[in-house]
Amino acid sequence: MRWALICVAAACGPSSPPPSQPVTLYGQPEVLTPGIVDTDAGSYHTVEYHCLPVLAKPCSCVYSCGLGRRDEDDRWIVTHSHWKTPLTAVLDKWCVGGDCKQVFSAQIICDGTCAPKPAPTCLAIDLANEKEPCPTAP
Repeated sequence: MRWALICVAAACGPSSPPPSQPVTLYGQPEVLTPGIVDTDAGSYHTVEYHCLPVLAKPCSCVYSCGLGRRDEDDRWIVTHSHWKTPLTAVLDKWCVGGDCKQVFSAQIICDGTCAPKPAPTCLAIDLANEKEPCPTAP
């Protein structure tokens, strides 16, 4: 009987240590090289651009291509030669006669209603071209 107790005690030896908790970091980034790196350099994010037609959905008006940059709220800030100030938009789909394209559905005040027409085709983004970084295909 003494052997049975010894074997049971050996089989129930100490358990392995619990796994360590994942490391969690708190606080704001700190710039360690002041004067060399801008103070906001600690926050990195990817800038995403799209070149898409602009749509005023409530009035069915489709415009040429605009250059959009995604902001922090998943909205798009769109610059276009037709408007002096940038537009706020969301990505949307516009279909006319089976021709569907992704567009910037922008918050544009409508003067009237347009006859639905297919969205134009946009060419590649050219950020070096300040006048027309987002050209519309002829």
